[in-house]
Amino acid sequence: MASLLDDVHTSAAWVARALGSSGYRADFTPESLPDIERFMSEHSDHGIATDGGLLATDRGPRLFALGAYLG
Repeated sequence: MASLLDDVHTSAAWVARALGSSGYRADFTPESLPDIERFMSEHSDHGIATDGGLLATDRGPRLFALGAYLG
């Protein structure tokens, strides 16, 4: 049975790969933070997921993974 810490590490690694494959820098460095902000800006509008954006579906797991990446 996976622990929460396992889920955090797995999710952070998954979202880093997913962001990278979508053209965002996600290499766990402080320099990647502008790309995370760009991702959020491009896929949401004032905190609401945009239709057809990458946060429009599976929002909970994706936000958890982004939080794990940032943490």
